[in-house]
Amino acid sequence: MLTIERLTKKFGSHVVLNEIDMSIEKNDFYGLVGKNGAGKTTLINLIAGINQPDEGKILFNHQPLSSEYKDLIGLMPDSEGLPKNSNGYDFLNYMGKLKKVNLSQSEIKQLLNNVCLDVSKHLSIKKYSFGMKKKLAIAQALIGEPQIIILDEPTSGVDPESAIHLRRLFTDLHNAGKTILLTSHNLEEVEKMCNKLSFIENGHLSVSGEIATLIKNNQSSIQLIITFETAYTHDELLGKTKNLPFTFDLEYRNNRMIIDCSTLAINQILSLLLQLEDFKIVELATEKNNLEQILF
Repeated sequence: MLTIERLTKKFGSHVVLNEIDMSIEKNDFYGLVGKNGAGKTTLINLIAGINQPDEGKILFNHQPLSSEYKDLIGLMPDSEGLPKNSNGYDFLNYMGKLKKVNLSQSEIKQLLNNVCLDVSKHLSIKKYSFGMKKKLAIAQALIGEPQIIILDEPTSGVDPESAIHLRRLFTDLHNAGKTILLTSHNLEEVEKMCNKLSFIENGHLSVSGEIATLIKNNQSSIQLIITFETAYTHDELLGKTKNLPFTFDLEYRNNRMIIDCSTLAINQILSLLLQLEDFKIVELATEKNNLEQILF
């Protein structure tokens, strides 16, 4: 659906994106992650056709981006750029007209209900909270049932209950056949909702692909969490356990031992620990790798 080839964007002498290659298929739920300033917002602005690349190209169904392509997009704008002296109803009505969609009052009300925004018609946007502005920006992106929905940090700054509601909404939209591109700092959110991701670092894609495949390919290691009782001092126990086999990292938190180790070594590690005098395993748990462990 969308093909990005050797995309480069500079601001002055600063290279924000450097030869980005990625592909977004129809009905993908694609996550873009990275630190602040990594280039995520710049990339979605290029994909939306707001800015133009210095080098490289973006193709939609193998063709250059056109005005017809822009009609298929629902883009969540920067919530701080909303017209402060307007109200939410008038703003959505105005944006609908720009998109050649005549919205009835009931349709506007439904858009607001979809994003869990219960607000008076007479309340100006300048009196909205940060989270309310985010919801209004998302509602605007959904006008006209776009095929491609682009969301920039949609749940950041939103209260937890509303964030859960919005994630369900995005999942429902994806299940209905929409293609969604989302930027987020919340890796747990990305892992739950998205099927693909790209990690942007210093203007490059350092990790990119199917999330399930990325996690599967990194499951040769596991986190072993052991709650214990012992008569050893901390230093004594550290000395006895610092050379456990196939251990990549070992951390103590009070009476818990957290070991990153090879999955093949779990039995051997437990056997060695059980041979220690005055050491008793009270509880044992394991955690598989997640996106946070893979990316960082």
